[in-house]
Amino acid sequence: MIPGIREKINLAPKISEPRRLGVEMYKKVIELTSDSNVLAGAYTRIGDLYAWAGSPKAALINYQKVLTYKN
Repeated sequence: MIPGIREKINLAPKISEPRRLGVEMYKKVIELTSDSNVLAGAYTRIGDLYAWAGSPKAALINYQKVLTYKN
């Protein structure tokens, strides 16, 4: 209920696992594109998500994939 106007608003559902969902979304991007810049960016972001989650080995695997797409 919004104070003062007594109007109810619907909030977006809570995302319970944002890192897992983020990795899944970037993997979909990887499946849908052949653009090397987009692929490098997606692997970088996946690496970042794993690094922030405390999984340095998984992060490194994805960061190494970026090197195959950089000129």
